[in-house]
Amino acid sequence: MSAEPRPPRSKRARAAASSSRLLIIVFAILMTAVYLIISSRRFAPVTNSSSPIIPYLFPEVEPTIITRITLENKQTGAVITLTKIPGDWRGEDKNGESVTVDLTKMPELLRTLTILRYNRILEDSALEQFGLKDGGWFRIRFEAGKTYTLDIGAQNPDRSLTYVQRNGEPAVMLVPSVQVEALTRLLQGEAAP
Repeated sequence: MSAEPRPPRSKRARAAASSSRLLIIVFAILMTAVYLIISSRRFAPVTNSSSPIIPYLFPEVEPTIITRITLENKQTGAVITLTKIPGDWRGEDKNGESVTVDLTKMPELLRTLTILRYNRILEDSALEQFGLKDGGWFRIRFEAGKTYTLDIGAQNPDRSLTYVQRNGEPAVMLVPSVQVEALTRLLQGEAAP
């Protein structure tokens, strides 16, 4: 088994092989650059000045730190208190009677409380015109390191926003009605807590 020596390549063949390698390297570098440019644009934060940031109503609250929620319907007098116990939630009505808690609805309730956003603040407002006189139509109190209160009033004329007050502050805020309805539904008999 003797290996026969290869015939020497011509200069033209070496130049072609060398330029092919160079083209492959340049192509790979260009593809990498295109990928980096596209991926940096895809993950770059959107900073559109025409879209203002809508702030959270309770920015410091996380769902995992809420330990107690009291939902009160001011019109009917219905009150439900939900208390977190290890691995579960316990429910009571205003008379201290036990109420069944649907654990499948608790994550939505907790999440909704923490993601409520307002898009407008009305100062020095007549509370009765917003349904907030004497604490509103609904009151939600919850504990998350400290006690928070949300008074819920009427909806705006096109029913897309609801007037609310937070922690007894005089300012009236507008919150998306769909979020508020997810909270008040528990007290209107449409869903068991």
